[in-house]
Amino acid sequence: MDIEQRIENQNNIIDELENLDIELSDTKIVELFISTEEEAQKYIFQGKFYPSYWPDIKRIYTTSMRGIDMEIKVKFFYHLLRHNLLYPSLNSKNYEAFKMAFIELIPLIYSSNYDYQICSFNEEIAQILFNTRKVVPKAIFDDIDYNDFKLMLQFVNKCNSYYDSENIIKKNKQFEKFLQNKKLITNLSLNIRSIMLQETFDHNKVLYGVLVLIVISSESLEDNILYKLHREKLYPNTIIFLKNYFYNYFENNTQADRLQNDLNMLN
Repeated sequence: MDIEQRIENQNNIIDELENLDIELSDTKIVELFISTEEEAQKYIFQGKFYPSYWPDIKRIYTTSMRGIDMEIKVKFFYHLLRHNLLYPSLNSKNYEAFKMAFIELIPLIYSSNYDYQICSFNEEIAQILFNTRKVVPKAIFDDIDYNDFKLMLQFVNKCNSYYDSENIIKKNKQFEKFLQNKKLITNLSLNIRSIMLQETFDHNKVLYGVLVLIVISSESLEDNILYKLHREKLYPNTIIFLKNYFYNYFENNTQADRLQNDLNMLN
């Protein structure tokens, strides 16, 4: 069976369900979501069930998923994560299943055979938030409790809620509440250096949110991670990005002004 036929079959399933006009149970929705996504991943196309049932899937994500086996929960979260679907309100009873799904996904996140239809989770976001690498750490989530993790999800969704990156910078005060998450700040400190020292990196909204947090995270200029990065071998395009774009969009922020002046003096 070719891919076009498989896509057509999935569309026919959706049409049939809509024509029957029956209310599917949560268990059935999860089963259909997983089965269509497994086929889509194997044959590299976009599964057709999720676009029609995403409100139900998002609602199920927030529940305890009572009566659904752990193995099925892991598959459910795995396929959501494949498509970079990080909703902010994960139920605490499913945190273990979520962690197992994320760890299972890591080889795909760092795969050299990139195809967004197979996995669109950004590897830099994985590294920044969860301190991941291509080799899976044995205790990747051991020191991240549910409350810290939930705040991390809220941070990701807060970043992605903005229309563009410029507004993330301009409305930086709305990110101050995330400074209380010490695990998030620690992970940012550990990982932002390796990302910013790359010749190229993905200018996604979460990265802008991370840089905003770094600017506002310390009152002392000398303690700021970006101040320290200024003194390393940054690529010219990164210097231009920080000096002429990123720092410029802060309004009435003393720390951003000091960082910009510092970088101007060095370059």
